[in-house]
Amino acid sequence: MFGVGGPQVARQACVQHGKRLPMPKNIAAFQALKNATKAAVLAGKLSEQWPKNTIWLGAAWSNAAARWQWDDSSAAVGLPWAPEQPSDWDHQQEPWLCMVLDGVVHDSDSAYSFGIMCEDSDDSDDADDHPEPMLG
Repeated sequence: MFGVGGPQVARQACVQHGKRLPMPKNIAAFQALKNATKAAVLAGKLSEQWPKNTIWLGAAWSNAAARWQWDDSSAAVGLPWAPEQPSDWDHQQEPWLCMVLDGVVHDSDSAYSFGIMCEDSDDSDDADDHPEPMLG
């Protein structure tokens, strides 16, 4: 069972199931992911209390590219950042991205265990993205 974990554990958990961490690249995909997290709360797999109200996203800071990017190496632009985010000015201490229930994005370090949701690896970036809650 792998309901929560750090960012590397989350990626491995998804890959082991032929999936990937969510990479919502547009507003519709973020909304679908937000809906999926709400469903996970109703199912008792996530909570409205931190840190169990947070999931890992398939994105991180790339020092080589000097930008936030999705795990497929495409640029992560137009993210719905929470106020005062990203909070790590040089992205070295908090290079991972996560999302809370209200759909906003935070940067994070790897010490946290957040929810693991996965989506099909071949999902397109359209409004039909529906991440599957792969929570314990």
